[in-house]
Amino acid sequence: MGDPSPTPATGKIESSLHGMEAKGHHRKNITKSRKRQQKRFSDEQIRSLEIMFETESRPELPLKQQLANQLGLKPRQVAIWFQNKRARSKSRQIEGDYQLLKINYDSLASEFESLKKENQLLLSQLQMLRCMVEKKERTQTIWLDLEGRGRNEEYQNWNSMLGTEENSILHLENHNHKTDKPSSDENDDPLRYLADSYLTSSGN
Repeated sequence: MGDPSPTPATGKIESSLHGMEAKGHHRKNITKSRKRQQKRFSDEQIRSLEIMFETESRPELPLKQQLANQLGLKPRQVAIWFQNKRARSKSRQIEGDYQLLKINYDSLASEFESLKKENQLLLSQLQMLRCMVEKKERTQTIWLDLEGRGRNEEYQNWNSMLGTEENSILHLENHNHKTDKPSSDENDDPLRYLADSYLTSSGN
């Protein structure tokens, strides 16, 4: 089945609806325009409200009424202006606090990074000192070990030398006993003993 063709009654209804929508938009535009005009304040009015806000940010109803009468405004306009002003002031205060906190945070972060680098440098120096101390201790241990070995070898060499000297002394004593002069009366004369010894060595 095809679409039903619009009847004259239907056309009148649609036309009436379009007319009502147009009137509704027109009324909304007028209302918005009036609200914009109501929200607008002159420089003198704003200046007076700013002065009052500095002394009293939350005026009571009688004060709002008095301001409205003096400035040629409605009490509701004054109340809304103070409400918006408090909101803007609070936003600016929050923004200012945020900027201050951000500056402090950046300063603390920079100081933290500086302390972190200084801490790393101190740890590196401490590690270096530990290595130096350990190296010195190892060196002292090695020297003490070598010194102990050297003393042991020196002691052994000394004992060896003493043993050699004792053998030499014993050998000399044995030799002296063998070359001592005879016990006969003929050799009691020293000169005779020397002469016999000389002749013996010459004969050999």
